[in-house]
Amino acid sequence: MYKVFYNDRTVFFAENELHISNRQNSEVIFLKDICQIHDVISHFLNDNSFSELYIIHKDIEIVFEKYKQNYVLIEAAGGLVKTPDNRFLFIFRRGKWDLPKGKLDKGENPEEAAYREVQEECGISGMEIGKLIEITYHTYEHKEKNVLKPTYWYSMLYTGEETLKPQTEEDITDIQWIKPESIHTILENTYPSITDVLKKDGILQ
Repeated sequence: MYKVFYNDRTVFFAENELHISNRQNSEVIFLKDICQIHDVISHFLNDNSFSELYIIHKDIEIVFEKYKQNYVLIEAAGGLVKTPDNRFLFIFRRGKWDLPKGKLDKGENPEEAAYREVQEECGISGMEIGKLIEITYHTYEHKEKNVLKPTYWYSMLYTGEETLKPQTEEDITDIQWIKPESIHTILENTYPSITDVLKKDGILQ
């Protein structure tokens, strides 16, 4: 299954109905013609009756590839950084709590980009990169083009004691190590994709 965020609304691509978690607030489309994918999503985005759209098709990989053709792809990567005493690294950027992340440079792989972005945005180094937690997708418009951004999220372990330094030229105004019992303060003002990463890593239930 794939999940794509359109601001506070979500489009799911799934093989069957078993993936539907919230039927009351969801529109469900059993897609017959994959060439209609763009029209189906446009109709959903222009109708605020539902916050979620489920597109069901037995060959969902083919459907998602067709869907991506409508967008410019810009890949990004980031890290969920943890300390041995179970604190997590969050940045505050443009009015919301976020995890350090950024676009892949030419020739970089996602792991390299994730490490570099944490280093540049937070001023720390020496992280040990762990598993790929999840790939999130969100859309936005840039220079009159529709962009689909897949972001690769990696778990990281940091054992150093460097002073955090926000990368202010990237509009980061605050960085904090947050304990699990205080994560609710992050959830009150963050992006749905960040909540997804925390759930996937088991920090949230």
